[in-house]
Formats: sequence, structure tokens, C-alpha cells
Amino acid sequence: MPHPLVPADVKDNTDTRYLKSTPTCSQMKNTRKRHQHTRHKHEKGKQNLTMCLLNIQGNNKLKWEEIQNQMTKQHIDLYALTETHLREQEEPNLTEEFKWHGQNRTKGEKRGGGVGFICRTPNLQLEHTPNKCKEHTWVKIYLADCCLHVCVIYMATSQEDPQWNDDIYDCIVKDIEDERHGQPVLLLGDFNCHIAELEGKDKNASGFRNLIERCNLRIANLDEASQGTYTWSRNTQKTAIDYALYNNLAVQHNINITSLHIDEEKLDSCGSDHNRIKICLEADRPRQTEKKCNRTGTTTAHWKTQDTDALTAFASQLETELDEYCTYEEFIEKCIKTAEETVGRKKKHLFHRATPWFDTEVKKQIAERKRLSKKHRHIQQYDAAAKEVAWKDYIEQKEKVKQLVAEKIDETHRKQEINITQERKHLSKRFWSYIRSLGPKETTQKATSLKTATGVVLQCEDKIEAYMTEYFNNLQKEVQTEERPKADRSHTMQNRPEESLLQAISPTELKRHISYLKNQKAAGLDEIPNEFIKAMQSKAREALLHYLNKTLETLQVPQKWKKARVVFLLLIKTLS
Repeated sequence: MPHPLVPADVKDNTDTRYLKSTPTCSQMKNTRKRHQHTRHKHEKGKQNLTMCLLNIQGNNKLKWEEIQNQMTKQHIDLYALTETHLREQEEPNLTEEFKWHGQNRTKGEKRGGGVGFICRTPNLQLEHTPNKCKEHTWVKIYLADCCLHVCVIYMATSQEDPQWNDDIYDCIVKDIEDERHGQPVLLLGDFNCHIAELEGKDKNASGFRNLIERCNLRIANLDEASQGTYTWSRNTQKTAIDYALYNNLAVQHNINITSLHIDEEKLDSCGSDHNRIKICLEADRPRQTEKKCNRTGTTTAHWKTQDTDALTAFASQLETELDEYCTYEEFIEKCIKTAEETVGRKKKHLFHRATPWFDTEVKKQIAERKRLSKKHRHIQQYDAAAKEVAWKDYIEQKEKVKQLVAEKIDETHRKQEINITQERKHLSKRFWSYIRSLGPKETTQKATSLKTATGVVLQCEDKIEAYMTEYFNNLQKEVQTEERPKADRSHTMQNRPEESLLQAISPTELKRHISYLKNQKAAGLDEIPNEFIKAMQSKAREALLHYLNKTLETLQVPQKWKKARVVFLLLIKTLS
């Protein structure tokens, strides 16, 4: 049928192959659901956080309203602000959706100042930790199974007293090293300093450099994810004085800065001379791998029982600690504690099959590559020349390692090919030997003969069969039906006095059974190997005898003994 919009005399050249493969509505719906499920599956362990930094330059009602509108429309979770010009306990007028956490200067102090955070309460869980210094404040954000400590800072300009900023830097270093040691940290603020990476030279940046070096911080403005350079502009003047810093622990906890945008066009900077910095974070939850657990009650490491001196020390120390009888469980705890102090356990080594091409030479070159990589990472960012030289050295060593590994792999493959070729020389011989084994074999007749009771030798199978049948029939007829007389069992154990299984164990019996114990056997559920029992001295053996007899007397078996089980091992030799 021709297309309705094409005349009848015109041939429709539409390729029908694509029409046949066009999915239906239900197929498109199922495909969309499948892609959505896949996307949610990948994003299940991730959590995103959007925050902004801005020097607001004054307490203005319109600015607070604009900030709230930005957070709602642009889905901003946290807004860090400096120079709020708030005093005492004063707070901005915010709606119920937002909450303020800040530090204000008191009346009578110098003008300006004031730092704080605005957060969207439904979307973010955080704790505000105010401090004595009013030029910076901290919040702790719960993000993807870890905590991120964020600080907003305001430093004075170079016209002020230099000691003012030095005291603030010292306070921040103390906060990070003492209260937030080993935690991810992110610093946002107006540092009022210029750095050589962006301005060509450092200015008023000595304290800033010292902070980075002492706390091992990185400048997020210099990362590849950063878009924009200048954080302050007025008319034709522009510079960079606002920065975001983070430590290596943030990266180790899978908290990464995916983008850092500086509003150089002043579209969302609320009329301030400073340009807003918008930061997007992505936090990955660490993968939880299933660990193989040993069976309950089994040991995780073996005792160092081959050291005779350690066993002697164990026995001597245990002898001094056994003053009076206690419960069996407490006795075992004393034994294990003493063994931990004197004998110790062997470390559990995980052995893995080494790669065929990995040898000492490759290991040495890889170690050199790691050393150059570490050297490049620890060079200060403002030393661009040294960093570039270190990067070139690392790249050269990396290529050298790749070439060496490729050569080792080729050499390994050649050796394997030679071995395979040599082994296959005998395959043809084995094949024809197998074919010959499938052919009919030559039958060999065995001579069969039987000598009767009268001395006659029978060689015919029929005669032998007849003779054997008659012989066994005669044996059945001669079976005696009379009962045999009962044997006298007066000398057996039945007439002896009955011995109870619950009778107390004598010291001699315990000593005899301990001597039967074999070394280097697996420890029981009490984790006490045979070597410990054989090394025990008089007090320890008396205590062990007391606990065994008490168990027989009270019939109260220790709980660990109840977990024991008997496993029967089938030995192949017994089948024959």
C-alpha cells in the first residue's frame, strides 16, 4: 500500500527493515524502566552535596531573600557566608525551610566580620560546633557513612594588624590537629591573600602557605574541576582572594569535588564585589565485601608450640598464677592469657600464586615508579618548575616499567610455547598406543584341575562341578544338631566387681593419659593444644584433675564441650 502522502504513480523507496525494528510503546516503556533501574543501581551508593561560598558584604534583607531563592531553585544544600555584619545573637530572617548557624562579633568590636552557614534542614544532617574565635566556625556534615567537617573563614585585609590573621590561622590548625585529627576537612573562606599560581606572585600569603603545609591541604581553585579564576571584581579590577581547601583524607573517604564554578559574570553574587563559588561534592559509600568467617569455636591462628623455651616459660608462669581453685572456664582463660604473653600465635600469611613474569627486576622498577609518584605529589603546588620536572621523571619511569613488563610477558609466553611443543611430541605415540589397546586381545586358556580326597585328579569342568556338588551335599547332611556345651566363663570380667564410669580419676591415670598425647595435633574447642597440657607442672595438673573429677561428680559439662562433634573418616585402605 502506498504512503498516504505520496502519489500513486510514485514509487515509495522507504526501507522497510527499519520499520520492522521500530519498538512498540510497551517495549520502550520496559526499556526505560530497565535503564532507570540500572541508573539507580549505580547511584545507590553515592550522595551528592552542593554548597556555595560568598562574601555577602553586609546585612541586607534583599540579599537574604535572594540567597534563599537560589538555594531553592538551584538545589543548594549549604551556603557559607562571610562579612554578614551581624552582632551578638542576631540571626537573619529565614523561612522554616532554612536554618542559620553562625558566629557574630560583639558590639564595640571592630566593624565588619561575621561568618555562618545557611542549610536546608530537610536535605542535610549537620551539627554546628561553635568556638571561641569569631572569625571562623565549623559544621559537621554526615555524608555517605562518614563525616565531613566544613569551616567558613574570614581573614582581615593586609591593611590590618598581621598578628590578627596569624592568630586565626593558629586557631584553625589547632582545631584540625586536635579535634578533627584523621577526619575529612573542607575550608571555605575569604582569605584576603594572593597566590602565585593565579596572580603571578604571593602577597599577604605567608600564613596561608603555612596553613596548607602544616595541615597538608590542597587548593581546590587549582584543580581541573575548577571553572573560573577571579573571585573578586570591581569595574575593571579583578583578583582572587576566596579559596576552597581540602585535605587528603577527604579523597581517601571517596569525597570528591566534581565541579567548582566561580560566578565571574556576577549572575548569582547578590550585588557583592565578591564572586560566588559553587562547589559540587560527590561521596561514594565504601563497598562492603563479604568476609569469610570461620566456624564458631575454631581457632584463627596456631600457637608457637615448637619453641620449647616458651613452653617452659608458659608452665612456670601458669604455676605462679594458680593460687586457688576456680571454675573450669576461668582456668582456661588463665591458660590462654598466659600463653598469649609467653608463647604467642603464628601470624596468618595469605599465600597467592605469583605472576610468572613478575620477578625482582620488575619489582625494583615498580618501586622506583611509586617513589617518583610520591615525590611529585608532595612538591608544593606553587613550585611549578620542580613539579613539572618530577612529573616528567614519573612518566619516563612509567613507560620504562610498561616496556619491561611487556618484554617479560613475551618471554614467558615463548617459554610456555616451547614447553607445549616439546610435550606434544609424544602425543602421537600415546594416541596409537591407545588405539592398539582397543583391539581384541589374545585369549589364554588356564589349566583347571582338582584333586579329590582319594587322590584322583579331575581336569574336566563337568566332573569337577559334579564332585563339588556331591561333596557339599554330604557336608550338609553331617551337620550336628546337638547343642554345644556352654563354656565356663568364671574367669572373665563378668564375675569381677562392676567398675563405674563416673569413678574419680586418679593422679596416676591422668599422668598415664597425658603421656599418651601426641604433639602437633589440632587444638580442641578450648584452644588448648596437647603441648600445653604436657608442659603443665604439678599445680596445673592438680587443678586439671580437680576440674575433671568435679565434672564427673556434678555431671555439668562445660558449654564448649557441647559444641564438639564426631566425624567418621572413611579410609580407602579399609575397603579392601
